[in-house]
This record gives sequence, C-alpha cells and structure tokens, in this order.
Amino acid sequence: MAAELGVGIEQIRHSGKTRARETAEILGDVLPPREGVVATSDLGPLDDVEPVAEALDQEVEPMILVGHLPFMERLAGRLLTGRVEQPVIEFNNAGIACPEKMNSGRCRIPSTMISKGSRYLQSASDRAGHL
Repeated sequence: MAAELGVGIEQIRHSGKTRARETAEILGDVLPPREGVVATSDLGPLDDVEPVAEALDQEVEPMILVGHLPFMERLAGRLLTGRVEQPVIEFNNAGIACPEKMNSGRCRIPSTMISKGSRYLQSASDRAGHL
C-alpha cells in the first residue's frame, strides 16, 4: 500500500536478530529505503527505549523499525504518552503500527494504521487523550 502511494522510506532499521533481519529485508524489497536496510544494536527485546525515542524525536524522514516485544510496546508507550510504562498498543507477533509525528512534535497513530492482531488498549488510550 505504501509503495502504491509513493511513500518514500529513508531507512529500515532492525535488531540484527534473524527474524527481524528477514522481515526488514522483505520490507526493503517492497519499499526500497534511500539509506538501506541496517542492523542496529538498540532494538532488542529488553533494550532501553529512551535512546531510540530520543533519536526518533530528531528524525524528519519516514523510517521503519523492525524490533521485538516487549521493546516495541514500550517504545510505543514512550512515543505516544511520554512514558515507557504506559501501555498503549498491544502487539501480537508480526504486529505493525505506523506512528506519525504531528506539528506539535508529539506522535499519534491513526487507528487505520494498526495491523490486524494488534490493538489499542482502551484504558491507555483514554488516559493518553490524544489517540
């Protein structure tokens, strides 16, 4: 869908673990990123989300992150509410969410951009107020 819309991806980053690398390469074949598909050491299941969230705050070009649970759920909480411990999205394996940065600098995820099998956690979205 993104390729059909002409969405350009700057880079696809993955954890380096086999399954994440394979997924990133498949995505890269469909949405060839300008800066390639690269492994990074900070997307592991138990890694600290803060360095990734801070780096994403500075990014202006679209990118794809391919990571693992519980990291991705914690990162979503940090990006959407500012708090790692604030669960906002419940991902299933192979779940996808597409956060977008608003003019205010905050992130949001349109409900149409959550893959089947992943879902907003109602109580968290009520608390976040901007989902």
